[in-house]
Amino acid sequence: MDKKPVCLKQWEDGMELNVSDLTKFSVWVQLQGLPLKYWGKGCLEKIVGLIGKPILSDNATQTRERVSYVRYLIEVDIKQQFPDHIEFYDERGDLFHQDIIWEWKPIFCNDCGGVGYRTDLCPNKRVKKVWRKKEIQNAGKVAEVIGVDLSDNPVPKETAMDLVLERVLWIILIMCILQLRMGEEEALLLEPLLGVME
Repeated sequence: MDKKPVCLKQWEDGMELNVSDLTKFSVWVQLQGLPLKYWGKGCLEKIVGLIGKPILSDNATQTRERVSYVRYLIEVDIKQQFPDHIEFYDERGDLFHQDIIWEWKPIFCNDCGGVGYRTDLCPNKRVKKVWRKKEIQNAGKVAEVIGVDLSDNPVPKETAMDLVLERVLWIILIMCILQLRMGEEEALLLEPLLGVME
């Protein structure tokens, strides 16, 4: 449900529920075009046993109502390989190749062992944050408006930007103080005096 696995397991006395212990899942597989001579219960269990632990075949396979493919429920370890085919030797000693269709493949995280998400989407992964100075667009315009001359300034660009930001912060601080003391409308009248233009 919602791309998250739902696991049902028969309750046993003394059983404890722990998500980290979920390492085995039941999965339906299809064996397309498997010859009818291999459809006996013992034979099918041996064939699907090459992939995982056989649990049961579906009703259409048991009654042979549908002979185009075998559908079998198997128990698999979540960290095992999920092959797209298996090979086995038949009764004559010939190698037989059988394709496998997995109706669902469990997804798990290699880092934390969680189920239902890939390693790159792990919710337990800590994102490393790197702090960088952000370039300010139109820095020259802002400097010109508030009266800081950057053209002949021998200081590095970062320091010049710090000067511009410092001046802007002082103007904002003064505007806030004026708004508290005088009221918002009167403080707005003083904007041109402070060199701040919209």
